[in-house]
Amino acid sequence: MPRLAYPFFAFPGRVARPYLPVRIVNPASGTSFDWLCLVDTGADSSLFPASIPVLLGHRLRGRGVRTTYSTGVGGTTAVWLHTFRLGLLHPRQGEAVVWRSPRVRIGCVESDGVPALLGTSDFLHHFRITLDYPAQRLTVAW
Repeated sequence: MPRLAYPFFAFPGRVARPYLPVRIVNPASGTSFDWLCLVDTGADSSLFPASIPVLLGHRLRGRGVRTTYSTGVGGTTAVWLHTFRLGLLHPRQGEAVVWRSPRVRIGCVESDGVPALLGTSDFLHHFRITLDYPAQRLTVAW
């Protein structure tokens, strides 16, 4: 069983958190972008800020895009569903994809003031996740 350890990451002036480097792919165009995504074991599903679908060629509120609503700590917000494929990147090599998801529909919000979140139903359920806060390390096995 593959098992990789990822150090927690801290943006300048912020507390270190469990982020994973993920390659996010628009399966229709093949366009991809690497992004640090926060592991959120309390989130039912993943959630992306508006800049991710836009960078990958999706129109956030484009014609035919399904809209739903999400309820979280900040209340209820509109969410636009877009199709992606996700690739978990190796912690040291950065470019090597070590695991790939099938196509998944992920909710995207209009704000860019939120981190990209990896939730349980569309990403985390594929893995055994160990969060070690004292060591500031996240271990992923599959």
